[in-house]
Amino acid sequence: MKKLIGKTDLEDALKNLDKLTHEEARMAVAQNLKATHNVDERVRGIANTVEAIDNRVAGVDDRVAKVDDRVAGVDEQVAGIDDRVAKVDDRVAGVDERVAGVDERVAGVDSRVACVDDKVASVDDKVKMVGDKVAEVIHGAQNYLRSTADGTLRPRTAQMEGKQRWLCNKLPTM
Repeated sequence: MKKLIGKTDLEDALKNLDKLTHEEARMAVAQNLKATHNVDERVRGIANTVEAIDNRVAGVDDRVAKVDDRVAGVDEQVAGIDDRVAKVDDRVAGVDERVAGVDERVAGVDSRVACVDDKVASVDDKVKMVGDKVAEVIHGAQNYLRSTADGTLRPRTAQMEGKQRWLCNKLPTM
């Protein structure tokens, strides 16, 4: 009678162990999925930031083009009128100061773009790490499924044989 009771306890313990093992595997996959999702969201945020900076740079380009147009108009006036050359030079000097200010702003945007590039590289590294971990999980799952493809598992003990047959019948075959 004690042998039967002991076997039932052992079988119950093996069932619980099997349940916990499957639950742990599901939790690991869920954590990897969550990490991948977080990285994806961060990459999207960085892409939006880069796009916003690109739009600002385009706006600066438009303003620089307008300044260039004004300088060209001033040059035509300088060529035609000697008496007004001094006044035109003052205006050109003012335009040069504005161009210098635009250059400083462009340099500031360049440094911000470089910072974004660094962050994107960091995110790329993290995405690669997550991808490698996901590949390891997939590889392990494939190996496990291949080892059970013939419908039998290699039992560690004779008592586990019945449990493993049951498990093999539940697993999809490839």
